[in-house]
Amino acid sequence: MNSYKTFLKDFATDSFIEKKSEFISYAKRIYDEDEAKAFIAEIRKKHSDASHNCYAYILKDSGIARFSDDGEPGGTADMPILEVLKREGLSGVCVVVTRYFGGILLGAGGLVRAYAKGAKLGVDAAGVVEFVPPYIDAQTGNLIISVCRLLPDKQNVLSLDVQLQGIQNMMNELTLNGK
Repeated sequence: MNSYKTFLKDFATDSFIEKKSEFISYAKRIYDEDEAKAFIAEIRKKHSDASHNCYAYILKDSGIARFSDDGEPGGTADMPILEVLKREGLSGVCVVVTRYFGGILLGAGGLVRAYAKGAKLGVDAAGVVEFVPPYIDAQTGNLIISVCRLLPDKQNVLSLDVQLQGIQNMMNELTLNGK
């Protein structure tokens, strides 16, 4: 398993107003497509009266990406959200940006900028962390486990590497004894 970037927080949200339209960003760490679909359905239900609930997600294992403009002009909402996720190098994540129309048309360029901003706010609210799977150090034979935790202030991250000594020797003994 290779390392990958994902959200630090399991769920986060943020919002802003652009020319009287309210944009609400939701970001969630996901593990499979069913979880992404359930999250999108949850946001759609919560904001069933919204003008649009646009989204993009990228699955971790397959790298499959899905996205929707939800009625906005083609490419003005889904692609900007997806591009933010790709630019950040993320996988195993879903972002939904909900829009309540404020009565002023933003135009194609304005929509692209607004949905990209919404996606970026969601990503920033969730935080980005690189997951590094456990591995055995070839020189020492120690098992290295990287641990990352969000501190109570919700702003800082504690990151440390835990080394378990002698793992390689134990594995060799198990292999030899198990023949």
